[in-house]
Amino acid sequence: MAIQVLMLGFLVEPEYFNERTVVDRYPQVAARKLELGILDGLVSNGARIRVVGSFPSSTFPKNHQLFFGCRRWWYGSVPCLRIPFINLPAVKHATRFVTSFFALLSEVLRYGRPDTVFVYSAHTPYLLAAFLARKICGVDYFVMVPDLPQHMNHGLKQPPLWRMVKTIDTKIITKLVARANGVATITKYVLSDVPEWEALPSVVIEGIAEVQSMPERVECAGKPYFLYSGSLNEAYGVGELVRAFADSKLDAELWICGSGPLSETIRSYSESDSRIKYLGFLSQDRLATVQRAAIGLLITRPSVDPYVRYSFPSKLLEYMGTGVPVLTTRLPGIPGEYYEFLSIIEECSPRGIIDALGAHLSREADEHKQQGRKALKFVKEFKSPKVAVTPLLHLLESRRRRGD
Repeated sequence: MAIQVLMLGFLVEPEYFNERTVVDRYPQVAARKLELGILDGLVSNGARIRVVGSFPSSTFPKNHQLFFGCRRWWYGSVPCLRIPFINLPAVKHATRFVTSFFALLSEVLRYGRPDTVFVYSAHTPYLLAAFLARKICGVDYFVMVPDLPQHMNHGLKQPPLWRMVKTIDTKIITKLVARANGVATITKYVLSDVPEWEALPSVVIEGIAEVQSMPERVECAGKPYFLYSGSLNEAYGVGELVRAFADSKLDAELWICGSGPLSETIRSYSESDSRIKYLGFLSQDRLATVQRAAIGLLITRPSVDPYVRYSFPSKLLEYMGTGVPVLTTRLPGIPGEYYEFLSIIEECSPRGIIDALGAHLSREADEHKQQGRKALKFVKEFKSPKVAVTPLLHLLESRRRRGD
């Protein structure tokens, strides 16, 4: 009999997500893609899924909507419930805990006890709800940890009170994850560097490719351009990338897509240097079109920052799925099997970035096409939802097989 999984996370209707994401200061597009990939992978492997989720909103005033309501909806054949919460500091966590806890109990009473609860993200309200639901209903819970709690909001300046509360929250998360029946992470270092989690049954899922939405690459009609898309945060190296490009004499353009703390800085550079184009936050369809016409897609995270041990660039699989060559710094969170399909920015400095871009421009067009095709073939074969999520499914099923 197929395993029954109740997913607790941040999945909401696509239209609901899109409407509210465009006005959110820190849109969670990459996190949603990974969560959807896990759902697709479980379904394609025959699991029976129900979903409980809430919109992944930045706290007021970073998102001005104060109340997010509830609604039942369907993701294909998967029944889903969007739960409500009040989007105010502290109140958001409290209301998310209450609504998620009672949603779990309601789902169990209405449809029967699932084999397991799968919590997407180390989010305190969800972890506490799953922990208490196990106490009451006897249902196991597993956790996906896409980011270590102490490194969430990395690179953003926060007031002392926020940092103090975050320290307490991190300790609570660490204990609740340690009490889970198993954990999935995106790099091996998450487990090895958190002693409380090291002995947990675990799998590593660094990312999942959207293989159904991989169109063919298109040729650029104008001057060749490199593209960076994602969060515009100094910690991700985008500030250094723009400054280095502005100081260079490269005969190409740099296009930047996304939003974040550096948005206005990048806009200013685009106004003073015609080679730099700032496109802002784009829809997924528009972004895919822009990506496929680029000469190279960029990841410039500094490799010396300690947090990169626990991070896999979520855009890497998205980039590789376009058939366009990818240039990246060498990051410990990227498994070694990827590097034969990538161009490496060996020196994480302004000079190193420009040298790598210049070398890429000097290559023949056929070399670019061959590299892009190899990367596309790799992700289609090995990083599809069904293939990538299979180890997670085995982990979830392991408890049922043992009859614990």
